Amino acid sequence: MAKLFISHASEDKRLVTEFTKLLEGGIGVPPSEIFCSSTKGQGIPPGKDFKSYIKETLGDSTLVLALVSDDFYQSPFCMCELGGAWFASKDFIPVIVPPVSYSNMKAVLAGMQALKIETNSGLDDLHYAITERLPVPKPLPTARWSERRDEFLEILPSLLKGPAPSKQAGENTKPYDGNLTSRYLPPPRCSNCCGPMSKTPLKTKHRGNFYCPTCDTFA
Repeated sequence: MAKLFISHASEDKRLVTEFTKLLEGGIGVPPSEIFCSSTKGQGIPPGKDFKSYIKETLGDSTLVLALVSDDFYQSPFCMCELGGAWFASKDFIPVIVPPVSYSNMKAVLAGMQALKIETNSGLDDLHYAITERLPVPKPLPTARWSERRDEFLEILPSLLKGPAPSKQAGENTKPYDGNLTSRYLPPPRCSNCCGPMSKTPLKTKHRGNFYCPTCDTFA
């Protein structure tokens, strides 16, 4: 079983893919030691039950990293992984993703020391924490880490940009613009399927302000 468990929202697939590459190519963590459900060869094997495998892998892990984004908080699976890591007293490192900040960390994360993914110091602290807490057979040179860290920070703004939301009449919304200091509020999630809801057209007679196309329900 992998020793490093990366908890993240599926909506952050592009971000976690590049983040995993940083850990492998900048620190020297073997790919076989990383569990990340969004990256090929490091997720759920074919034929395995999703929930059971996640539970087993989380239980066997040595270190849990969580990419704490807005979507992380809205993911039922992320909340379950967070609770499982807390209950099992796992070695746990939260990495906050803009626009999430220290002030709006929630649940068991409130008051916990976290690292910022968008700063040199935050990533350097992460490098130190991983090499201290996780056996890395062949750690890479510091110069290699610095190079890969800078490359990651250069592309980070593009990884934080979400797809442009579809606009309805009367709306004036835009996706996260890549500015690490801006604030972006994602659309609400359906309470039934956890999928994103869209603004209800003004001409439609409805029971609420938002509509879920998957469940065909209003909220």
